[in-house]
Amino acid sequence: MSPNNTSSLLNARGLPLPTRGESLTVAQATRLLEVLGAIASRSSIAARLGKSFGGDRDLYDALGYEKILRYEHYYARYDRQDIAKAVIDRPVADSWRLDPVVHDGDGESEFSRGWARMVKGHNIYHYLQRLDRIATLGRYGVLVMGLDDLGPNQPMSLEAKQAKNLLYLMPLTELSATIDQWDRRVSSPRFARPEIYSVTTSIDSESGTVGIVVPATQSDAVAWQLNQRVHWSRVLHVVEDPLDSDVFGTPGLRAIYNRLEDLEKIVGGAGEMFWRGARKEMALIADKDANLGGQALADVKTEVEAFVHEAQTFLRLQGMDVKTIAPAVADPASHVDVAISLICAARGIPKRILIGSERGELASTQDEAAWTRACDVRRHKHNEPMVLRPFADRQISLGILPGPANGEYEVKWPDLDAPSESDRAKTAQMLSAALDSYAKAARNGLVLPLEVYLREVLAWDQKRMEAAEGVAGKKFSQLEEEARAGAEARRQEMAKRLAGKNGKEPEPVSVGEKETAG
Repeated sequence: MSPNNTSSLLNARGLPLPTRGESLTVAQATRLLEVLGAIASRSSIAARLGKSFGGDRDLYDALGYEKILRYEHYYARYDRQDIAKAVIDRPVADSWRLDPVVHDGDGESEFSRGWARMVKGHNIYHYLQRLDRIATLGRYGVLVMGLDDLGPNQPMSLEAKQAKNLLYLMPLTELSATIDQWDRRVSSPRFARPEIYSVTTSIDSESGTVGIVVPATQSDAVAWQLNQRVHWSRVLHVVEDPLDSDVFGTPGLRAIYNRLEDLEKIVGGAGEMFWRGARKEMALIADKDANLGGQALADVKTEVEAFVHEAQTFLRLQGMDVKTIAPAVADPASHVDVAISLICAARGIPKRILIGSERGELASTQDEAAWTRACDVRRHKHNEPMVLRPFADRQISLGILPGPANGEYEVKWPDLDAPSESDRAKTAQMLSAALDSYAKAARNGLVLPLEVYLREVLAWDQKRMEAAEGVAGKKFSQLEEEARAGAEARRQEMAKRLAGKNGKEPEPVSVGEKETAG
């Protein structure tokens, strides 16, 4: 590595090295050793991948797998490969599917109304979901917050202490928001955390992509670009699945990258196989006495090309026998299924949720219930503590959002298992049928008391039973006693009518009374 290249490398990490001919300081030399040690460590780990038989066999080289993965690899897969995009988008979209309710116990408080205005005015949940998707794809994602605390010529590298309004939000990838300076103070609460980010805001005018580095040879495709240093107080830093660092997480496609490459080979190979199988494959066998000179071979080539390209439906060949070659076509379904199963296992996504069933139906009830629980866990373990609350806390600390009453606020997530209108209608129909059967049996004294039936058979909790009593305006025991008294009165009246008077025919009984008597 040349000195210039070394200097450029360290500049990207926030510590410029001296130019050629200058000596290194102790700090610069130490930093250089740290960087080289980290590179050597990563290279050593990558070199072990795929090795077997004491290093004599390298599966990664034989199978064409990448040993060192960078963000560009993940983004390319996400951008062009269907399953890769689904693996990243599905958990993020489903866990943010229903917007949470944020309040401090009073829906009309300054905090609750201020948060509602901010959510509506800046489309907060939309940007938080995009930030979450970026963080899941790479090692981290950032949300740059534009504030109104800076003057016309003041840089964003200044710490944000107080602001009145949130101007804009900009989610960026790790390529566009690199860490330029770290907090190295061991006594600081932000020790080993980013201090300054180097933010490159570029927009590709052809694809509309923000935050992707465009090569200099394609500078005409860049609508505009801006480079600036931004203080951490103006940035929300989010990671997912961190291991030994709070700054860098685990990219969502890293563990399954080889399987994604396998899918490309299987599906792409299957397409090529069927394409070749659909073409007319022929073997031209010349007779042993045939004289195939230069012009004769040229004529044969012309005939065959005309036949292959549909210019004619026959072949005019002399002294040659034509035989078709049957293509070898294999079904790739089982190989695709193995790769998909391993991807789903690594990412914890049920296969029917990721791709749907073989018949194009929705996921089974069991898979859907398991996935709903996983999304609910993600909401409470990641969405809220790592994304939503840090954003809200930052707005409160800057004075943009009024503080909540008693210094606390609640994030309430809607139930992902909430039944749909169709589900509620079916439940109401089944419940009505069950209560109707109970009522008919109760007239003969063959069932448990109503309160016991609701609690033990229909599994109503105490809160639901009290709500039903509140609607009825009476206790279940009182309702049951009134029902028994009414039934007894009807039976006695029926008995009198059936007995008749002076041998006369019994008086007519209504259908409802006959059912009651029965």
